[in-house]
Amino acid sequence: MARGGNREGAGRRFKWQSGETRTIRVPIAIADMVLEIAQGLDKGTLTFDKGILKQNSQSKVVRFTQELKVYQQDGQDIIKLSDLARFMQALAKSAK
Repeated sequence: MARGGNREGAGRRFKWQSGETRTIRVPIAIADMVLEIAQGLDKGTLTFDKGILKQNSQSKVVRFTQELKVYQQDGQDIIKLSDLARFMQALAKSAK
């Protein structure tokens, strides 16, 4: 009987639906907001399409394209964390 080594199906399952994770550094002031956005994108309750972050659980869409600049890097859309923080604050205000 073999012991040790890699076994298929062994180990902890991913907490994120999108698969593997990596550690990133973000400012403490916006860390919770960034995590909330990432979790929403992972669960499918938020989508990011053409510079607009949409909340799928509600029929309301907040357009934030003028202040949210989208960059291209390696074929992927990239946005600044500071812009995401402003977006989350605007989203919270509009929900009230």
